[in-house]
Amino acid sequence: MTLLTNLASIYLDNHQTKECETFSLEALKLAKELKRYDFLGIAQVRLGICRDDNSLIDKGMSLLRLTEEEKIFEALEKEVAKHRQI
Repeated sequence: MTLLTNLASIYLDNHQTKECETFSLEALKLAKELKRYDFLGIAQVRLGICRDDNSLIDKGMSLLRLTEEEKIFEALEKEVAKHRQI
């Protein structure tokens, strides 16, 4: 799962949103199956960035906040801000 989210991040940083979306969707499916809510939040945020979908970004950020994943929340907050500037 880490590999999927890292690949999504690499593609996102290189403005390859289609590939980012593909890996984010796979991470999302796997996170749901394994009930890994930290990775589910990450995948939702990355997928939201790829799709320019603020509600999906907010959903992922809320999940991270609810599960008290503060470090991940803060890192993704910076990632969202970075990609909104582009």
